Amino acid sequence: MIKEIGPSIPGRLGITGEEKELLYKFLRDEIGREGIRALAIIWFDEGKTEAQIADLLFISARNVRRWIRRYRENGILGLHDGERTGRPRKADENIEKAMEDLMKKKPEEVGYKSGFWITRLLCVHLFTMFGILFSDSTVRRVLHRLDYVFRRPKLWSGPSGENPPEIKKVLEEVKKTKQSSSIRTKQASIFCLC
Repeated sequence: MIKEIGPSIPGRLGITGEEKELLYKFLRDEIGREGIRALAIIWFDEGKTEAQIADLLFISARNVRRWIRRYRENGILGLHDGERTGRPRKADENIEKAMEDLMKKKPEEVGYKSGFWITRLLCVHLFTMFGILFSDSTVRRVLHRLDYVFRRPKLWSGPSGENPPEIKKVLEEVKKTKQSSSIRTKQASIFCLC
């Protein structure tokens, strides 16, 4: 919707041509409520009443009045959404500190029969410490904030990918059994053909 902006004739809010151009740009660029607020300001400046704007946008006239007031006080910046507090975190600083200390230890040191931490085990341990049941996703978010990354455990992660001697021995035995089974298979197929 491109609207020709005529000569700079201020309306009810005294919006100049440049300001109206900025409002139209804001309307195009912003998503959702913020863009609709710019449209309401433009319509109000062009002479529509608060009730008419509310009917056109399917909102209350009270919201339109609030947006106009915010625009008068702060200009185009007043049309942006403000900070919202939201629900407080379940895992506060004390729990983050406890998890950080816990991640420095192995599960065996704390009394679990596991070689590494998993989120479910951390949830259980935090429940025994604080009496609060955390979800796996909450524990993952805390670990992410603490810069921990969950990866699948590897059999060996030595320098330059070399395997320890025990694993090399097992791999050689597996290769030998594969070779000997393929020789037996060939002999069996030759025997069957004759």
